[in-house]
Amino acid sequence: MNLLLTSIKIEYPDVLNAYRIMGANKSPSTMVRLDIQNISIIDKLLSKTCIYHEHLRLATTKYLAPVKVLVCTECFEIGLFRSSCKRDLDYCRRCGMGVTDIKQHVQTCTNPVCCIRCQGLHDANDSRCPIIKSHRSTLTKSRLLTTATPNHHHLQTRAAYHHNDTDYPILKESSNKNWNYTNNILINTGKRLDELSTKMKHFDNNMNGLMNLNNKQLQQITVIHQMTTKHEHQLQIQQSDITFQHDFMSQCISPICQLLVDIVPVLVKQNTIKDNTLLCPSLLAVCEKFATDLPTWTNRFVQNENLKMKLINEFNMKNQVFLPPSNNNNNINIEQRTTSK
Repeated sequence: MNLLLTSIKIEYPDVLNAYRIMGANKSPSTMVRLDIQNISIIDKLLSKTCIYHEHLRLATTKYLAPVKVLVCTECFEIGLFRSSCKRDLDYCRRCGMGVTDIKQHVQTCTNPVCCIRCQGLHDANDSRCPIIKSHRSTLTKSRLLTTATPNHHHLQTRAAYHHNDTDYPILKESSNKNWNYTNNILINTGKRLDELSTKMKHFDNNMNGLMNLNNKQLQQITVIHQMTTKHEHQLQIQQSDITFQHDFMSQCISPICQLLVDIVPVLVKQNTIKDNTLLCPSLLAVCEKFATDLPTWTNRFVQNENLKMKLINEFNMKNQVFLPPSNNNNNINIEQRTTSK
């Protein structure tokens, strides 16, 4: 609609607006109403009987606006203005009663609905009133009679149509060039769209490949996690065994050996037990060997603990693992005793 109005204003600047006329059920029709401020332009358009817009021939006819019925708002008679009404009372549009204070009456009116003209069950200013309908019909017929002759002449003119080459001008060469240029643009756009579609397909294939690779990596990570969990379980078992062996050696075997080193030589000297047995040729020699080797094994144990702590600290420093200071006060006190003969 805006394009049509702009095109018409180029040749007829006095055209103000263009409105599409709505048909039944408020559906848009093919007719357009033009608002023109110059009467000479109206006559010119009616005499031409058509205008052109984008190589389309559009017929022009006279527009007859719907008839409006004038109703007085004081006495509700047809064909009167309120300023020219000579009634002394104001009449209620609902019940038709004449009162002096219409505002007060409207607020308290409880009378049944009754038209002041036809005594029907509707308001006095209702457009469905039979008297208003009859008056509108009469006015419409009178207007149609006054415009019947021009319309009939217009129909006869259209019936006696003769071909005129000026009504169908030949397109200029520049228009053909513009059409070719537009056609080339459309072709290039189609090619670009095809290229874009091909690239999108490649992109989809690459994305699918990446998704498959990601799934494989997830599977590998799952397998590694399972293996790590298994190794951690085995390490926990080995750690439990090592802890048990350490406790067993430090709390059972080592005290027994220390006790044997202290008691056996005394018992041999007191002749309570014999020095020579079937399993051991000399108990005193074995005890002396235990007494000599026990400090050595104790030193090796301490060195082993120090080495483990050193390795742990180096690993933590390398991997930037900071452990809180240990609050373990369970220190192993190893008593070194030597026996003298």
